[in-house]
Amino acid sequence: MLLGLFVYLSLLFILPLSGYGLKYHTTIGKNIIIHPFYWIGVIYFTLIIGLRYDVGVDYLLYREVYLGQLSSRADFIAHIGSYVSFEPGFSAIINFFAKHRMHPCFLFLSIAFLQSTFLFKFCKAYRPIAGWFLFFYITSSTFFDSLNGMRQMTAFYMYLCTIPFIQKRKFLPYFLSIIIISLFHKSIFLMLPAYFIVHREIFSKRKWPVIIILSSFLGNSIISHFILYVLFPSIGTVLSAFDKVSYLENPDNLKLVARDASLGIASLIYLSIDLIIVYYLKELQTFYRNKININIFFNLFLFGSFLYYFSTASITLSRINYYFANFRFIMLGFLVYMLTQYSPKNKRPQNTLIIAFLITISLAWFFNAILHGTKNLPYQFI
Repeated sequence: MLLGLFVYLSLLFILPLSGYGLKYHTTIGKNIIIHPFYWIGVIYFTLIIGLRYDVGVDYLLYREVYLGQLSSRADFIAHIGSYVSFEPGFSAIINFFAKHRMHPCFLFLSIAFLQSTFLFKFCKAYRPIAGWFLFFYITSSTFFDSLNGMRQMTAFYMYLCTIPFIQKRKFLPYFLSIIIISLFHKSIFLMLPAYFIVHREIFSKRKWPVIIILSSFLGNSIISHFILYVLFPSIGTVLSAFDKVSYLENPDNLKLVARDASLGIASLIYLSIDLIIVYYLKELQTFYRNKININIFFNLFLFGSFLYYFSTASITLSRINYYFANFRFIMLGFLVYMLTQYSPKNKRPQNTLIIAFLITISLAWFFNAILHGTKNLPYQFI
């Protein structure tokens, strides 16, 4: 427990500090610019996350696949009971380390390196805000899920780096990026239509986002029933034809019965955070108007917020929602940075209270996860 507390506290300190330091750089010669804090964050994340073990069922599956590959008779794609296939990018990494008969930790170190590299590359594109991004990232469930669901989480971090293509309206680089990311998790194709939608200012007022979030929160039972018992049975056969590891082939995989119950006070906290972000929508659009198209991030976040409350009862929906729900920590970074830079006298007390509330809630989640544990939490060296 003490070791885990020390390690995660050091992450809480080093990652936001590294993000804050991205605004500084060292120039070598005329053309070479080095951001030393970039590599400090990447290397520390890689070592800490890459050397954890027994952090969830996905992690154990990947380890079993890798150990199966070490057999001299193993196929390129491993067989575990029934046929299990992975995308070419992830399979190539498994095959490379297995071919050289290296310890499984190198597989997990390589994935952690990929994740942190793309995360920091995204942060470097928004250097002034990067410290807040990484603070809310390290205190979020996104961080604690980053190793167990490593294929899809890697795809998510890679996807973050495609956002500038949406902002600059460059479809070909965006499309090619989606193709490359699909080598790690083909569910990324779900994000292809986002290019045509999320850059728009769909919501200029707070009313409709509030209605969307509250209707999702209050009507999650009805919506969940419709999705699980009406919609899924109709599309499961079609989707399973494209994915041999489909979550829709077996009805037992559709539901997480233990999670059907309400999240209690945690759901109210998430609801309050989402409503705070919506409350500041107009200010966010004004503050970032000439710098960043905040609508891209807000629209992705809003869909994740809508999907969040009823996706917790379904493995399939949870997988889909990974690409959207994780934009919450990014929106919090944008919001708190704005509140620290733009604070009219009549709103200073309110803004200070909002900042304090968001930081306190984030730290409470962080320490609760460490002290009480989550399925993806254990810090144990390989």
